[in-house]
Amino acid sequence: MPAAAPAGAAGAPYAATVPGAPNPALAAILGCIPFGVGAVYNGQYAKALAHLVTFSLLIIAVDNAGNAEPFFGIAIAFFVVYQIFDAYRTAKAKQLGQPVPDPGGVYRALGIPLEGPSAASTCPPGSSAPRIPTAAVVLIVIGVLFLLHNVGWFYFHWIGHLWPLILIAIGLRMVMRNRTAGR
Repeated sequence: MPAAAPAGAAGAPYAATVPGAPNPALAAILGCIPFGVGAVYNGQYAKALAHLVTFSLLIIAVDNAGNAEPFFGIAIAFFVVYQIFDAYRTAKAKQLGQPVPDPGGVYRALGIPLEGPSAASTCPPGSSAPRIPTAAVVLIVIGVLFLLHNVGWFYFHWIGHLWPLILIAIGLRMVMRNRTAGR
């Protein structure tokens, strides 16, 4: 009996794809539209709504941020790029019949279903919901800061000069998380 050809070799079978699954290339193209269109194509309507709300809040933040405008402008650019990659990765996972990616557990923390209307729970089987919804806490803190700015009790002028520290902190957190995961 001849040995099976390795996957990817000429004549070798490829991983089976799910019929009717979204096309990853088309999902990435539609992900370029910054209103969650890639998520809609992938059948993730709650995620698309979250993308629309997030993009709208970033636009409002740019308009009202004063000296922090560069930070929110860069955040908009990163968010659009994120939507492209997220739409592609989600379509690819659906095409291969794999679980839909949830980067950092953000959607699970916000209670956003990733698998359409049949997803009663966004947590994997056997796991419990996060005790502290980190994303919700971050949104509340940002909302309080904007409210304090509106009443004149807090000003964003320092963010215009120190926003790179936020990027440094995020990078350090990612490095530390990868170091501890590699052990």
